[in-house]
Amino acid sequence: MSEIKGPPVSQIASFLDHHEERTGDPRIQALRKRDPLGYVTAQLHRRLAAGVRVSVEGDTVVIPRLYANGPDISVLVADQRCTVSIGPWFEDMPSLDMALEYVTRAVDGSLRVRIDSLGGKPWKFILEREVAGEWVEDSAVVLSRITLWKRDVATRYLRNVALT
Repeated sequence: MSEIKGPPVSQIASFLDHHEERTGDPRIQALRKRDPLGYVTAQLHRRLAAGVRVSVEGDTVVIPRLYANGPDISVLVADQRCTVSIGPWFEDMPSLDMALEYVTRAVDGSLRVRIDSLGGKPWKFILEREVAGEWVEDSAVVLSRITLWKRDVATRYLRNVALT
């Protein structure tokens, strides 16, 4: 793990707590531009429950799985761009705020990853979101080197909820 460049996370979080977050607020915009990794880390500390561990490894913010059936979550931050990974699913995000929204929802269990396997090998990772009690596909990552005619089809889910 490495140290975050710029002010400590507690100072950034305090700054965000005392200033209204608006897209037009020049101080928030300056923070995003100067230290996007620190901004993402501070926002996650603010948004997530106190027991959720958030660490920084290089240019990546990591949240280890919360439950046995949950995914590891990470955000790779490079300049103003980032890639969110929820288990084996990943996607480039158009903004830091959208990345934060995906991570927050993955942690609270309103997003899950469906893993489809053929012949015992995972081939499709689908991010699903809960809408009015129903699960709706959001996006998918598909591996291209698979044998489609194998009949051993299986599906499992990664979601941050306690097993009952």
